[in-house]
Amino acid sequence: MLARAVARRWPRGRSGPVAVYLLQHAWTGWDGDGRDALADVAWAMRLIDQRHPGVPVGLLGHSMGARTAVRAADTTGVVGVVGLAPWLPAGDPVEPLAGRSLVVVHGTRDRELPAATTTVFLERAQAAGVPVRCESVRGGGHAMVFRMGTWSRLATAGLTEIIDTGAITGTAG
Repeated sequence: MLARAVARRWPRGRSGPVAVYLLQHAWTGWDGDGRDALADVAWAMRLIDQRHPGVPVGLLGHSMGARTAVRAADTTGVVGVVGLAPWLPAGDPVEPLAGRSLVVVHGTRDRELPAATTTVFLERAQAAGVPVRCESVRGGGHAMVFRMGTWSRLATAGLTEIIDTGAITGTAG
């Protein structure tokens, strides 16, 4: 549903045409080093590069998908990541984000992964020079069921900004 919302909300003419791909992981969960999830995204990124060589790519992920997107950020063509209700453990590597931007959106009622769970990771990313912007969805929970319009508007705005400029403005921790 979010992929369709982003495609529908994409500002025509600003960034040229957009191709939206929805990746469903072959395996659920993040086991050990996340090798299965990372293999899925590597396969998808090779396919996107074949279909759209040289086109800037913005990655959007929810929860584990955001973690996977951050880990894949150093893939050729990726200019930034938007993470919705992201699972970004403190010790995860920030190096894949070098030279890219990160927009994080949390719901104020997310009990599974509240904004505080990403604080250490985001501080480390900023210390490494990654532009980071944090947004909130008032009343939003982890599943993004409530305020879906706000989630999709913020996701689309973050992706548009990243792809248009390769950077974000108004960074905050």
